[in-house]
Amino acid sequence: MRAGRGVDRREITVRRWVGFLVVSVWAAFSAHADEAADATQAANAFYRSYLASFEQNGDPEVFVKKSPLLTAQFKTAYFELLKKARKADPELGLGYDPIISGQDAPENGYRVKSLQLKPDGAHAVMFSRESGFAANPIRVWLVPRDGQWLINGVNDLAGK
Repeated sequence: MRAGRGVDRREITVRRWVGFLVVSVWAAFSAHADEAADATQAANAFYRSYLASFEQNGDPEVFVKKSPLLTAQFKTAYFELLKKARKADPELGLGYDPIISGQDAPENGYRVKSLQLKPDGAHAVMFSRESGFAANPIRVWLVPRDGQWLINGVNDLAGK
């Protein structure tokens, strides 16, 4: 600063850049937090609706076919897996539900325990909402499509 002249132009420029950087960093963190919250909500909503549908009609295939929460690629992979299993064992088929990674689901459903944003989507780890329900964690991959998060993979079953 020069004596008697107030604030010089360089100092004003530096202050503007610092302000711009602060606002930019805040906006980036805020957007990141919003994306994580949206992806978490999408995974939780999918499992809530999946289990509710299963209780109503007992046929997960109908839900998968109609669900707007799944990518087309995931649906294709899901039905190809079922087709191969039925060909190998027409009576039993797959023998488990690949979306819940087992035969039974907790009465209170699942919830996202952790979520990581990745450059190409998000990876969530789902756990039972019931402490007494022994189940392995379910790994879920989500991708952003048309402004919303969609499920594109569950454990080893993934859309390509």
